[in-house]
Amino acid sequence: TIDLSKLIDQPPLDGTSEEDWAALNELMTRYRTPPFGPTSVQYGDRLMIKGKRAVPAILNGFKRLDLATPEGAEIGWKIQTLLLQGLCNDTNFGWRRETKPADVLFNQQVIQRWFRAWEVAGEDDEIWAEIARLKDIPPGLTKPPPGTASPAAEKNG
Repeated sequence: TIDLSKLIDQPPLDGTSEEDWAALNELMTRYRTPPFGPTSVQYGDRLMIKGKRAVPAILNGFKRLDLATPEGAEIGWKIQTLLLQGLCNDTNFGWRRETKPADVLFNQQVIQRWFRAWEVAGEDDEIWAEIARLKDIPPGLTKPPPGTASPAAEKNG
């Protein structure tokens, strides 16, 4: 297995107040805490409304799931397909809804890939579109400095 606690928590995006950051983390905690039900959906909807500003809090909650439990595997699937895919240009790295050791490892690798993708793409929709198209992070793709064109935009001319 992979120790996801070693993934460094993602910081809030620039311009996110401490109060907003606390609220995003609270929404994510409520969303990912079993059992998943109608109130969970409301918390997810509120995260979606926040757009990419919510992604760091979502990722930080994602790595804290107990993937060895049926609830954790199911909520992880929902986090990827309902929240992250919706916020990151339909990016989907796959997910296994079972809890066998091989499935847990696969899902841990998916979470790692989401962290790497966020570090590369951040708020850049063009990079997310490229990641979604390839279903992986293109080698050599790096996050552009603020105020410059993305590598995906430059590549596509």
